[in-house]
Amino acid sequence: MSSQLATNMRNTTNLFIKGWEAWKVEPVSATWAPECTMTQHPKSLNVPVRNFDEFRAWFAGIESRLSDCKVYIV
Repeated sequence: MSSQLATNMRNTTNLFIKGWEAWKVEPVSATWAPECTMTQHPKSLNVPVRNFDEFRAWFAGIESRLSDCKVYIV
């Protein structure tokens, strides 16, 4: 792996983590490509897959219900 690729991957991962910790729709979706989709698990909940715009609208609706979020990578 090139050092530039590793740097890009690290920067994207950090942006992703900081986005979720900010718990605001703009930073959360900052690393998404327009064609991304979100699948909520477990699938047995039968939550529909959301496209980029549907995710942003859904997240805006739950944004105020949670706070002080922390992301852990294990």
